[in-house]
Amino acid sequence: MRSRWQRICLLPLIALHLLFRLRKEGSVRLEEINGPVILVANHHSYFDPFLIFCLLRKQAGLFPILPLAWRGLFFVPGLNLGLWAFGCIPVQTGKKLPLPKSLRRALTALANNQSVFIFPEARRTRDPVIRTVRRGAPFLALVTGTPLVPLAIIGTHGGIGLRALLKRPRVAVRIGTPFSFPREPQPSPERIAEAAEEIRRRIADCQTV
Repeated sequence: MRSRWQRICLLPLIALHLLFRLRKEGSVRLEEINGPVILVANHHSYFDPFLIFCLLRKQAGLFPILPLAWRGLFFVPGLNLGLWAFGCIPVQTGKKLPLPKSLRRALTALANNQSVFIFPEARRTRDPVIRTVRRGAPFLALVTGTPLVPLAIIGTHGGIGLRALLKRPRVAVRIGTPFSFPREPQPSPERIAEAAEEIRRRIADCQTV
């Protein structure tokens, strides 16, 4: 029987297969993982989260996957309905905001055995290879000890316009090897920076295989 999350993905999946030539790459068998995990990926296009959700729809052991999204998007009419439907967790960003406060709901989700999904750059970029990782993903991984699964979205770099869609561009989601950090309830800023660099490197490795 399909879960509610898999049913939500069904219609977007049909649309995405009409727009793109999709494939999933990598030898990692995510179906053998019984969550929770933290999915981390590069971010080039507005299509990215839907591509990941739909290509991972058969990984029932990971669901529900709760995406983290910038709090401001929840005030955009129409878009906010989609965010709530997908179970997105609003995150307030800012260097002066304490991480435990801004990520409180994500920490609760992981504690409740739910997986979360985050773009660790915290924005869309045009860089072909991921350059920076913000504090959120490494903080979650360190505080909870939850395994991370690096993902690379291949084919959306440079944006996707109407002309490109008419040609049904090739897009792949490449799955890297899961990894984790020893649990640290109160990681130092230096330790968070080290973990951020490791996450960046793992995603970059997926992009450049």
